[in-house]
Amino acid sequence: MVEKTQVARSKRIQRRTGKTFHVATRVLPERIRRPTYVLYGFFRIADEIVDAADTAPPDEQRAELDRLRRVALGETQA
Repeated sequence: MVEKTQVARSKRIQRRTGKTFHVATRVLPERIRRPTYVLYGFFRIADEIVDAADTAPPDEQRAELDRLRRVALGETQA
């Protein structure tokens, strides 16, 4: 179950990094809008892990993506 704080954080990420996508998401029905915010936030964070200007070596990127996946699946805390 996705908590309100996770939706709020994801919404802030989307508003900051995908302004047009954020506006388009707001017209979706609530049952679709909330998961869309969360999915966008997850994939945006993953994208930043591998695309940042100070990108880490591939093995460190892989480890960070694995950590992100475990947090998303609730296997570990953030």
